[in-house]
Amino acid sequence: MNCIVIRIVIRVQPRRVQPRRFASFPLGHQETGFDQMGLEHPGEESLGGAHPRSEAPGNGAPGNGVPRSGHAADPISNLPWSTSPGQDQVTTAESTVGEPANSHRPQSPLTGANALDLATDSPLARRSAQLRPAETFAGEAVNKLFWLLCLAALIFGTMQLGPYLVEKYQYAATAGRVKAEYENAVNILKNNPLAGISKAYQLVAQAVKPSVVSIKCIKVASVGRRSQAIIGAGQGSGVVISADGYIVTNAHVIEDSGDILVKLSDRREFPAVVVGTDPLTDVAVLKIKADKLIPARWGDSELLEVGSIVWAIGTPYELEQTVTSGVVSGKNRYEREGDQERVQQELIQTDAAVNPGNSGGPLINTEGLVVGINTSIYGDKFQGISFAVPSQIVRYVTDQLITNGEVRRGFLGFVPHPVSAAQAAVLSLPDFDGARIGQVTPNSPADLAGLRVDDVIRRWNDVKIKDHRDVFRLVATTPPNSKARVEIIREGRPINLEVVTGDRKQLQQSFPPDGFQNPQ
Repeated sequence: MNCIVIRIVIRVQPRRVQPRRFASFPLGHQETGFDQMGLEHPGEESLGGAHPRSEAPGNGAPGNGVPRSGHAADPISNLPWSTSPGQDQVTTAESTVGEPANSHRPQSPLTGANALDLATDSPLARRSAQLRPAETFAGEAVNKLFWLLCLAALIFGTMQLGPYLVEKYQYAATAGRVKAEYENAVNILKNNPLAGISKAYQLVAQAVKPSVVSIKCIKVASVGRRSQAIIGAGQGSGVVISADGYIVTNAHVIEDSGDILVKLSDRREFPAVVVGTDPLTDVAVLKIKADKLIPARWGDSELLEVGSIVWAIGTPYELEQTVTSGVVSGKNRYEREGDQERVQQELIQTDAAVNPGNSGGPLINTEGLVVGINTSIYGDKFQGISFAVPSQIVRYVTDQLITNGEVRRGFLGFVPHPVSAAQAAVLSLPDFDGARIGQVTPNSPADLAGLRVDDVIRRWNDVKIKDHRDVFRLVATTPPNSKARVEIIREGRPINLEVVTGDRKQLQQSFPPDGFQNPQ
């Protein structure tokens, strides 16, 4: 018969174990662990008889409870193979499957044996020991699979529900924020915090509207000897500048006009006559005979800065007394004729809405002062870019037109150029400000004053020159035959000169520019 040998190694911690007390065994029972160890069965004295195996020779008196091996009464601690506490003991049990039940084979000694240790010899226990590792592995695999499935389910759920939950959260957060902002705005606006700003806008309009007029121009042509026909009409705006009836507007508004009709803010209408026009600056002056006029007040356009708030008032598309507002978008802008700039026409750029019909109306600052006359827009309709003639130029031109019927401008006879970085280094300039003299007309006022090529004009009558185009305005607005103080830098040295301006109209005929561009 084939035998299968199973070796089980058990590591136990040695400890002192008292033997269990078992009930008496009936005669003829199979040999137990107590028989194999040479120990006396417990309970034999209580039965009044001796165990059959207790009378073996040399094993002591029968039934006296003394171990047959002759050792002390303590069957565990006095065993010869007992180990001291603290040491590990290895117990090896061998069993042969299929052996007869009554066969006796030597047993390995046991230390601290108890009923559980003795029960490991059974076939069922040995079979359980063989199956336990596989069952443990299977349980761990199932456990890992379970948690893996849980993780996969969590990831899938997050991917599916995550965006939805985030969207709901964001919606709730946004809705809450919007509601909070709404309630906060309502509570703050109950105190009307913008009333001051709104009132300021109203005051500016009220300070100027009585001075703003609407202008209608009727163009007629003679038909035969006794009749005339209306061939066209124009619409524009203007502003009263004096109590005796002078009105300033744009030259292009009244260009080629026959009859001109002025309508005041109080709805009175008066015919107007042309005092004078200046196409170079697009300024014209009219005169009406009316009383109780409220003239506008002039402001200084030089004090305007980019970003300053301004208002435009006029009659766009025949909509009288229309008020719009914006800011100064830029200064020192110039109209262009092809590729050339009209440097004599300096403009203020603004984003205040200006449309056809606004031409000739005033540009107002925050003090209700006229700082410009609206003159043009970029393109055929308003696109956020509007231009106005600065008040400094308008005042000079109107004074000339009222006094002389025409504009007399100063003239020197040189061509100004901008200062480049290379020229600033060569000419030993502290910065790029000023106007470099490029050419000087012989025997002109500039030549007679001692100005030379490459001189850099830094100041004109104590006004600092930042750009070369400033010279055109400053010289032009200086009356002819007037003295002016000029500060220049020549070869790195500052020099002060005094010049006398000539009459531009006369001197340009006597001293042609000889191909010079924009001679001044």
